[in-house]
Amino acid sequence: GALERTDLGKAVVYWEDLGVDMLMADEAHRFKNLHASSRKFGAKNPKYLGGSGQSKTAFKMETMARWVREQSPDNSVYFLTATPIKNSPIEIFNMLQHIAPEALAKLGITTVEEFIDRHCLMEDRLVLNAKTQEVEKAAAVVGFHHLGELEQVMDQYMMIRTATDVDLKIPESKHRVTTVEMSEEQISEYEKLRAAALETSKEDPGETFRLMDKMRKLAQDLEFYDP
Repeated sequence: GALERTDLGKAVVYWEDLGVDMLMADEAHRFKNLHASSRKFGAKNPKYLGGSGQSKTAFKMETMARWVREQSPDNSVYFLTATPIKNSPIEIFNMLQHIAPEALAKLGITTVEEFIDRHCLMEDRLVLNAKTQEVEKAAAVVGFHHLGELEQVMDQYMMIRTATDVDLKIPESKHRVTTVEMSEEQISEYEKLRAAALETSKEDPGETFRLMDKMRKLAQDLEFYDP
């Protein structure tokens, strides 16, 4: 390909000039933060929806993958990863946008907002606000709509193999539990919180969850409980 000089005097080779006709990326979960849900929900993202972040790495990969698909439409982009979908249902949409955007486009889904409307089941639930430590009612993702339809698309474009399938020998795991006793101060404060939680459990379930979160932090370290 042609070697050109930029305004800064650096020699560059453009992706389009490399003659790439197939793209295979390992550790492909690094490219999952392509489209975010913020355009639909703003700063108030529903609980468990995730997908609020976008990365330059994902945008760069999407640009390269799109060019390769245009040059070689059949079987030209492959992703390898042990965690294709980890934190958010939106990752399904984003990963498919890299390798086969037409898969969802055939269903009339071309944007992340359309994917959420079509496949994410949302209901109001009591959730813990991480910033205020208060329990509040908020929208939360609790399941999927049209799951069979989505599974068909994923089965068509995803090949899942376990360690047994590829004859990978995995060493036997060894579990060891280390118990650390709480200090007297931790125990004292813990019992106070436990008593308060028992008193409010029927009258105010939200307050119970807030107290349980404090108990969890206190059991780990006093500084977590009262930083």
